[in-house]
Amino acid sequence: MSRGAIATRAGLKDHLTRTMDKIRQYKDLSMTAELDNDLATDTELLKQRYQKFIKASDQVRWTLQSTNATEEQIEQDYSAVAEVEEEMRMVLVLAKNKNDEYKLQLDTDFQDQQIKDELKRDEDRNKCRIAELQKEWSSPDAKDITNITALLTFIRDQVDAAERFS
Repeated sequence: MSRGAIATRAGLKDHLTRTMDKIRQYKDLSMTAELDNDLATDTELLKQRYQKFIKASDQVRWTLQSTNATEEQIEQDYSAVAEVEEEMRMVLVLAKNKNDEYKLQLDTDFQDQQIKDELKRDEDRNKCRIAELQKEWSSPDAKDITNITALLTFIRDQVDAAERFS
């Protein structure tokens, strides 16, 4: 059996393991834009290393088959590769979940900001309306109110404006 192919794959598995461990560390972190970019970079690196690992595994399998290895050796090799594949899937799911969590956080922050902006616009509009009403009612024409209906309308408008303001 070729020790070169096995050694190459073992080295690649070590690289894969280190990269997967690095990605697992994101699990307990609160995501930021910088961490999200780092996670994307690490995930891409993991995928590239995984492809190299698969190619090396194919070479090891070919070597095992060409050297007439026992069924047990071939089965052990398949099991080892399957373990790495399962671990890889779990790490990629973790990375996707963290990415989705960050996107949701951004969406929530954006929606919160939109609501705050809308409330601010409403507040500014109300302040302008109150100022307009005060200006209108403080004009010389408004001081000559003798009609009770107009006076009640004035009071109602002032109360409405005060309620909108608060």
